[in-house]
Amino acid sequence: IPLSIVLLVNGLICSSIKKKANVLTQKGVNSKEKWKGLKKYMEDFFYGTVKALGLAGWDVETEVLGIRPCNKGVDQEALRSLEESCRKVISMYWDGQVKTKASSTDANIPLSMGIPACTVGCVAGGGAHTREEWIETDSLLPGFLTALGMVMRYISS
Repeated sequence: IPLSIVLLVNGLICSSIKKKANVLTQKGVNSKEKWKGLKKYMEDFFYGTVKALGLAGWDVETEVLGIRPCNKGVDQEALRSLEESCRKVISMYWDGQVKTKASSTDANIPLSMGIPACTVGCVAGGGAHTREEWIETDSLLPGFLTALGMVMRYISS
């Protein structure tokens, strides 16, 4: 019987089609110490599950396809300069303190290639990446101006 299952729980995606399953685990950390602890926890959990499935008669093979290097190899001064440039544009259109944080973002691809990159949210809202996600419609105009300001700053330099 063909089986197709997709499961998303707390950053864990498991899709199974027929006799094949793929698992993507994604969790962001911002220090080597936290990464080591999280990596050990995830490996212990994952390989414990694989072992249990093997004992139950399942034939399971595993392969690590890649580990994102985050901003290793990125010129930190160039990254700080880009962050400050983004902060200046955001401050032009938004009231209050500009918050920055490390997270899993679209900036991962250029960062993994040594290219300074930032991801900027251009709307106010909540519940990001959930079914309950919402935005404040009044934030659309300043968000559009922020995005346009980022592009103009880039092409004018």
